[in-house]
Amino acid sequence: MPTYKFPRPSVMVDIALVAFDEGVLKTLLIRRARPPFKGMWATPGGYIEMGETLLASAERELKEEAGLWALRLEMFGVFGDPGRDPRGRSVAVGYWTAVKMDKVKPRAGDDAGEVGWFDLLNPPPLAFDHNLILKTLHEHLKLKLHWFSNALKFLPRTFTLDQACGLYETVYRRKIGAAEFSRQIESKYLLVPSRGAKPRTPAPARFSLSETAAKRAEQTRAACVNL
Repeated sequence: MPTYKFPRPSVMVDIALVAFDEGVLKTLLIRRARPPFKGMWATPGGYIEMGETLLASAERELKEEAGLWALRLEMFGVFGDPGRDPRGRSVAVGYWTAVKMDKVKPRAGDDAGEVGWFDLLNPPPLAFDHNLILKTLHEHLKLKLHWFSNALKFLPRTFTLDQACGLYETVYRRKIGAAEFSRQIESKYLLVPSRGAKPRTPAPARFSLSETAAKRAEQTRAACVNL
């Protein structure tokens, strides 16, 4: 096996789970149970193993530290500032996925003492460079939401236009006119009224994608994954 005289950094993965809940963009964090930064919050993650792909490492770390698996992870950034890790030179590859909070049940494991959901846009002080990682992910989400099909990952199967508009207002951190938002979305996607039971009291209309639009959304989503 060849050897090299040049120093080499450690390679790590960090994983961000993102949910939109009650008008807040949330991310799952773990409280570190070991040094460095013992007791501080951080994104799940850790060192890759020599026989693993980067994706396999991310899936393993998420399962070990948060008890979650079978999630579709997507790479969104690489972080390698020399001072990011007091243990030595390291490079971290960031992965993320959108989840519905009522569909996942995280539990702490390995070197995670606790897990919790926090505001992605206003997190607590974080270990390592994880504040930078979340800021980078926020910018990435702004790009992803140029395609409404990606917004569907955060919304219920049936949703109100106010819910969809609220997601965009939260991610872009600005007020978006509901009427203009509705015109843009309905002109590009075939939204159809949900076939749920009629409420006894007036309620906002709920929508889902038509079968044709759903197929188009899935094709668009698949194309975006590899960007």
